[in-house]
Amino acid sequence: IDLATVEAYKNNLRETLPERRKKHLFAIIHKALPELKRDDDKTEDLLIDMQMTQELLGFDLAEYVSFKFWDKTVEERQEYISNAFKATVLKKVNTLAGRSTADNKFAMYKLLKPYYRRDAALLDNDHGYEAFRAFCDKHTQFVKKSNFDSLGMGLKKISQDKEDLVLRNVYDDLTENGKKILLEELIVPHPAVAFLNPDSVNTVRVATFVDPEGNVSIQDCSMRIGRAGSFVDNAGAGGILVHINKETGVFDTTGVDKTGARYETHPEQGYTFLGYQLPAWDDFRATVTELADKVEGLRYIGWDMTCNADGKWVVVECNGIMQFFGQQATVDQGRKKVLMDTLASTLEMLDQ
Repeated sequence: IDLATVEAYKNNLRETLPERRKKHLFAIIHKALPELKRDDDKTEDLLIDMQMTQELLGFDLAEYVSFKFWDKTVEERQEYISNAFKATVLKKVNTLAGRSTADNKFAMYKLLKPYYRRDAALLDNDHGYEAFRAFCDKHTQFVKKSNFDSLGMGLKKISQDKEDLVLRNVYDDLTENGKKILLEELIVPHPAVAFLNPDSVNTVRVATFVDPEGNVSIQDCSMRIGRAGSFVDNAGAGGILVHINKETGVFDTTGVDKTGARYETHPEQGYTFLGYQLPAWDDFRATVTELADKVEGLRYIGWDMTCNADGKWVVVECNGIMQFFGQQATVDQGRKKVLMDTLASTLEMLDQ
């Protein structure tokens, strides 16, 4: 989209954007830029820019903040992968059947059980309280997930004793909304992973790609690190992301959160992000390469992985329509060209 089109669009918005919409935009941006309260003209221009970026360029307001688009030209913004764009592209290369399997956490667990290296159980209409009771007989601590939710929604760490009345109350609480609930044995992390934030699991989001010839490549890696007191590590829950050198397993950027704020050190734990070495990286690369072609119908996959106490990298989740926040925000650069170059031969094949 050329600059003349952008300016014409902005001029139209200056005449038509309702005040209530401006108030909504200001509520989103002022936390990232508190100085706006002191400059009415700059604020007006920025709110118009936000609306233009959403309507004309296709980025949602959260992406505008996360990627600090107020500091980027229109050309630079168009180098980024938006949520809408990634959904369109990945739905072309990953089949509906493959995506449906990835969305079903228990189906993925059954398919890839050797790579999970932990126990799991599904609570549904066919597997009720007795299945829950049997699982609790083996595990006093476990993780509860909604079987089809994403972005950390429905995720909760459960600690319980084995008194029947207490168990029944826990079961009723977990299943009251009627969703299928997945229970997973708690992962005991490797000390080098637990060190990052002992309250959360801390996971690597890695993208793998299988080309039309069946060759597997590791595309990009970023680390998701929780904050003190939070069990969830993803950016939407306040976590910090750091880019990883995919060859070595070393953090090669500072940290960034969903607001675009940068961190040289972890705010609570105090260590420096840049240069931190993850453990057993050869095992990581071998494991995700093996995983990449295990799910039929998926070519470009986002895996959430962590290293357990035995030094083995295990699957936490698989994503058929993955997020690209970690790939882009950590390096402060759009990755659309890299993605499209990677997928070019696949898209060409599918179009024939």
